[in-house]
Amino acid sequence: MTQNTSGSWKIFRAYGIDVYVHWSWFIALAVIYQVAEGDRNPGLFLLLYVTLFGLVVLHEYGHALACRSVGGSVGHIVLWPLGGIAFVQPPPRPSALLWTIAAGPLVNLGLIVVGVAGIMVAAAIGAGEAILGYLNTFVFLNAILFLFNMMPAYPLDGGQILQAVLWYFMPRVKAIYYSSAVGLAFGGLMVAVGLLGYLNPEFGRTLPIMPLWMAILGGYITWEAHRTFSAAQGMMRRQ
Repeated sequence: MTQNTSGSWKIFRAYGIDVYVHWSWFIALAVIYQVAEGDRNPGLFLLLYVTLFGLVVLHEYGHALACRSVGGSVGHIVLWPLGGIAFVQPPPRPSALLWTIAAGPLVNLGLIVVGVAGIMVAAAIGAGEAILGYLNTFVFLNAILFLFNMMPAYPLDGGQILQAVLWYFMPRVKAIYYSSAVGLAFGGLMVAVGLLGYLNPEFGRTLPIMPLWMAILGGYITWEAHRTFSAAQGMMRRQ
């Protein structure tokens, strides 16, 4: 993937890795605040949004540091409305790819354990409802990030994990071909479900994220999966 930082600002550097945020992240902040249901307390909303920002950064650092641990190259991290991107290049072997990609969701899984432990401690010492509410939301956000990223839809982490597993049993090009085909199916399904939820508010309220956002994410997944599927198909024909 091209390491493009146009339209992004560098916000910090840690462990030799630059982290950028794209301007559209702030547009998404305003949009989500406007359509958010329930309590729109600006301070609480900002706290939760900063928390989500931090969780995405930690997730991407999981990818980057895991890639570095297997001898791969690491570029930088970019945050944008549909998540984060760690520009990494693991060595060309399935085990290296599998560890690099799996490390991101594992960070969120570990944070779920930390959050649950925090809830237990907070309840035991009689902490206030605000603290317990924040910790519950912390666990919920990590669970959503983990489950969403583990969907076997290329280019999400789950789709790339599927690619790494298939790579053990077939050439890499074929692994990319089949995993991106699964991504196409999942992306199309997300678009359909998201649009259905948008057109039917009763159904939309049952979805874990905003219906329109789900449709947009599904469109992005479909586009990326199609692009990768076509490239793999072309390589297979040439071979």
